[in-house]
Amino acid sequence: MSCEEPERVPYLGLVCRREVFRPAAIRTARWLDPRGDFHLVRARWANSGTSLSIEEWLGFWDQGYEYCAVVEESPCPM
Repeated sequence: MSCEEPERVPYLGLVCRREVFRPAAIRTARWLDPRGDFHLVRARWANSGTSLSIEEWLGFWDQGYEYCAVVEESPCPM
């Protein structure tokens, strides 16, 4: 397995409304922790060419947003 720089992908925005949400049985999907998972989110945003500060990230949570993601173990160090 290679630990090369991941390919940049175009920005994609999704909105999930309560009336159309349907849970999926993906074992690696989990709710993100506001502080504990910031390094994952920051790395993903950086990969798409966007920066994100901890203040901005926590501000989203303060506004009532919550986030989930498919989180898989990687053999490559961060």
